[in-house]
Amino acid sequence: MELVQPFIASEGLTDPEPIGQGLEFVVFKAKSDKHGYVALRVPRQKVFRNVNDPSTNAKQLIYQELKIYELLRGGPVPVPKPLCLLEIRDYPAMLSSYVPDDGSEVHPEELGRLAALIHSTQLPLDWNVELAAMEGTDVLTALVQRVLRRFDQLAKEEPSVNDWALTKNELEPIIVLLRHLPSCLLHMDLRDANLRICKGKPVAVIDWTNALIGPAAVDFFRIMELSRPGDAFINGYSTIKSPPKVTMDEEAFLRLDAALMIALVFISEAPDQKRREPSIRRVEELARMLRPANNSVHSSFSSQK
Repeated sequence: MELVQPFIASEGLTDPEPIGQGLEFVVFKAKSDKHGYVALRVPRQKVFRNVNDPSTNAKQLIYQELKIYELLRGGPVPVPKPLCLLEIRDYPAMLSSYVPDDGSEVHPEELGRLAALIHSTQLPLDWNVELAAMEGTDVLTALVQRVLRRFDQLAKEEPSVNDWALTKNELEPIIVLLRHLPSCLLHMDLRDANLRICKGKPVAVIDWTNALIGPAAVDFFRIMELSRPGDAFINGYSTIKSPPKVTMDEEAFLRLDAALMIALVFISEAPDQKRREPSIRRVEELARMLRPANNSVHSSFSSQK
């Protein structure tokens, strides 16, 4: 509440109540004389430093969230109405419209449709918002960089990782063909926690801090790896657009990025001893699949996994 109070006072907000919190942000619902009910999103720090993201500026994340809301507002992907970026003594926050949520869970088929709608978004030619997760380069170069960085972090906790961690020379050939796939907007953390849901249907997509611009397969297989939504998700996706087709090696690489992220979360950011070992073993399984001795075979997608 200490971080939030200055923004509540500066905007004349009343009736504040917490409605969400994560490792990086806290979110409050409040009432504004000008805008009605609003959501106030405040970062826990000015700069985020953790094992997954060594240095990310909170103001950049808030700015990109507002710009994505502006891009999508009024289209088929539902988002809150963007209101303004706030700043007090160089500390940022974001104000947007409040979207009610009834606590229900989104059905995997609805999640699939939503993912496909996001991936179908047409980006204006002059849309030049710098997304933090792009790390100042193209998406596939950024993915290789962070996979290598996360292997290094994982090895600090589990030295045996050095026996099977992949190198840059092993990863770069895998992404060559992915570079030829068309790019689109990617959410990269599409799950119930980042949706406002009513009667099982998403009514707003929030938290675009991990957003990227790149091949739809990057986001598609991240969801398949982390949420395991199964055939219902694929069926819903298919009603909007065809699921991405990649080689088995390409799929394993994209799943590896997600698996490394969640392993480091369970080890460091939100320690969970029960999930720690299985998450590391999953990383090892994917890494061993990508050894040069393994042959790539084309596959549309692997819902069986």
